Amino acid sequence: MKTRIVFLVFLMCLSAFLMTGCSGSVQIHERMMVQGIGIDTTDSGYKVTIQALDFKNPAGENEPSVKVMELSGQTLFEALDNASKRSGLVPMYSQNLIVVMGHDAAVGGANHFLDFFIRHYEARPNVKICVSETTASEIMAFESDKGVMQAKDISELIPNEINSDILHFAAALQESTSDPVCAYLGVDGDDKKKSINIKGLAFFAGDKFAGSVLDDEYLAALAVMGTGDLGAYSIYADGIGSISLELGKVKSHIKPNAGETDKTFEIDIDIKASVLEVTPHKGVRIGSEEQTKIQKQLDSEIQRICKQTVEKIIKSNSDIFRFGKVLMNKKPQYFKKVSDSWKETMQTFSYKINVNSELTITGTEI
Repeated sequence: MKTRIVFLVFLMCLSAFLMTGCSGSVQIHERMMVQGIGIDTTDSGYKVTIQALDFKNPAGENEPSVKVMELSGQTLFEALDNASKRSGLVPMYSQNLIVVMGHDAAVGGANHFLDFFIRHYEARPNVKICVSETTASEIMAFESDKGVMQAKDISELIPNEINSDILHFAAALQESTSDPVCAYLGVDGDDKKKSINIKGLAFFAGDKFAGSVLDDEYLAALAVMGTGDLGAYSIYADGIGSISLELGKVKSHIKPNAGETDKTFEIDIDIKASVLEVTPHKGVRIGSEEQTKIQKQLDSEIQRICKQTVEKIIKSNSDIFRFGKVLMNKKPQYFKKVSDSWKETMQTFSYKINVNSELTITGTEI
């Protein structure tokens, strides 16, 4: 009986404790649900542009309004803390979808502000991260004819396959043999009609923005990384005409040679490609011979732009392809000798690209 009484007292105390916690919690209408954070630098610190859902001042009966606020502070946290002072609402970061680094902030180094997104108890590792071609505020406060472009729509521009998120970015920074890479966004169009687009990839040397790869170089970087589907690509084959292709699944394998006279990274790239449209010269029909010629032309072009892209990034003192990691794993004794200057060593290697496309042509000749 005594044991039962003690147990009942314990339950009553526990219930009282839980009820007290609930009464002191912040209600949803007192929250400002942060959806996107843009980071720019100023002479005195940071300008932070946040996009948040405001449930206290809804846009409709069941629809929160989208609030865009520009904040400033000597540190990122100080700037974000001003959101509460300005709005009277408590910021909630667990629903954040995207972090945009302005160009100058990325050049200055991500280590100055990335720690907040790693340590804050509400931060999530799968939040997408990117660099703006100009300023972060241009992306976060972008307005179209339909109003402010919401953070969730900006986030959806970035394919999941390229791993442009806080987790992968921070992991690459922590490793001694790789550099971070993330999506590169910009605004296209004229005064009548503008849109936010993914322009390519931003690559880093350590925590500092080192450059970008756009258009064909963007496709080439994805091919070398063996990342996802490459999308549409067009070539011109002599004697045949213009060909539009869909480049599907891609795989890559990197093999290092670190001999006295042969310092080479050999990169094998396998691509599944489908011909979707052909504009042939008059009288040309697409048979097996023409298919072989198209495949060779495609392999040659992908090989060229991959080599050009790899050499550009390596010369920028960046290694987003994890060549250093591969060298450390496959040639540990050699890597040990050059570990203090492995990035400079990467620039003394040559890079051989082998492309093998598996080409299919759909449809029937007329």
